[in-house]
Amino acid sequence: SGGVSISGEIGADGTPTGSWTTYTRNNTAGGLASNSNRDIHVNGLNIYTAMNNNPGGGVGVSTDGGLTWETLSGNGLGGTSGTSVAAVYESNGVIYAGTSAGGVSVTSDGGGEWTTFDTDDGLSSNAIFCVFESGGVIYAGTDHDGLNISADGGDSWDTYNTTNGLVGDSVTGVYVIGGFIYVATTKGLSIGRSEDGGVSWENYTEADGLADDVLQGVYVSDGTVYTVGWGGVSIAVGASAVPGAGVAGLATLGLAGLARRRRR
Repeated sequence: SGGVSISGEIGADGTPTGSWTTYTRNNTAGGLASNSNRDIHVNGLNIYTAMNNNPGGGVGVSTDGGLTWETLSGNGLGGTSGTSVAAVYESNGVIYAGTSAGGVSVTSDGGGEWTTFDTDDGLSSNAIFCVFESGGVIYAGTDHDGLNISADGGDSWDTYNTTNGLVGDSVTGVYVIGGFIYVATTKGLSIGRSEDGGVSWENYTEADGLADDVLQGVYVSDGTVYTVGWGGVSIAVGASAVPGAGVAGLATLGLAGLARRRRR
């Protein structure tokens, strides 16, 4: 069981309407090395997955929408700590892999050679939960040691955690858009301005309307913030606070209301 499942059709309400095709290490000869996939990133027809060492880890790549696959491993991925990958992101042909014990690995040649950054380079931890890139800045969330940000390609890192304003130290998701950094943690959501490197943070928890403090991811699109966690899905729909009546497990937040309940 496991693998990568793809639905070819999406309805007007955003839900899958077509059949699902599942790709596993058993039906992608020479392709996926593992059915245990922890993260996925899609850019056009290019699909990237983060795979555990079960039985083989690395980054799964398909450049044709899932028809064929290859696994990127070795060549410096994860340094000397193996190729168990927990997070993956791609931008402008550069692949960023957050590994379970080896820090952040980066390749610009399709996995031919990886450059790995770890605690020796300033990361607060080598256990990476999530990774993101925007405007040449790399963001890496760690298991229990906060968010790391590098503005020089990984040569140096700044760390943000509960001692300097982040709501939680276990970072499960990060998204950057519109000059803001959105950080999902197991203690709630933090929002910082990317222009000032995230020095100042505004924090939101279950007390502010989140379904639960234990978040597993965050996504932002068209001014709407989406978080997913143990308590369900929370959506900040904008200043007008569109209600989410009839949607089970959905907590709907208004950004205007959040702004009135800021925590620093």
